[in-house]
Amino acid sequence: MGTERYQKELTQCLCGRGTVDEGFWADDHPFGNYNWNSSGIQLNCENCRANWSVQESVANPVLAPSGQRVIYFVRREEQRSVAVHNDGVEKQISALRKEERELRELTGNKLRDLRTELIAKLGQDSRLEARFAFIGPILGIGTKEEFRAKVGKTRPTTYISKLVTARIMTEMFQRMNRATDVEWMRRTSERLADIEGQAKELEATKTLPRSDEHRFTRA
Repeated sequence: MGTERYQKELTQCLCGRGTVDEGFWADDHPFGNYNWNSSGIQLNCENCRANWSVQESVANPVLAPSGQRVIYFVRREEQRSVAVHNDGVEKQISALRKEERELRELTGNKLRDLRTELIAKLGQDSRLEARFAFIGPILGIGTKEEFRAKVGKTRPTTYISKLVTARIMTEMFQRMNRATDVEWMRRTSERLADIEGQAKELEATKTLPRSDEHRFTRA
């Protein structure tokens, strides 16, 4: 017949008028997993509950309780202050990520339009020589043999999607003498890099509330 093991650990609260305890239980039968589980931390002091909250360092231990579990007393006022600060930081990061998504969407649209334009022009003459003469210089492909090796017998709709990528769009616009598009790509790339840097800097400003560390003792 299966049984259930139970053990409790406790420590004194900050003001000394109450305790903080945590119960642990584990199945002890042939089909159990034998791991210890926490029933949660209880702060048994009205005086401390008004000003402090308690947090644990590990949510669900798998080792038997040993009196070494760490808990943290955190001031509620500081918790609120930190939460407000971090929420403000998160909103700034969210705004940056929104701008990033919009810029990437615009870049994707520009890539789609470029592919559509190239496919339409390639469709005007189906001869390999004519297609190479038009698209080879734009893609930086030097010889007709190299072009043939890349495209084989596939249609422009197939190989343009493969060969024309966002990574080489700036180079392609340069070869096509499109200064306005080159400048747009440059500014967009710089802005995306700036967004990533700003997001990382903001992330680093997030804080955790200061805490008073205590350890449980065996009950």
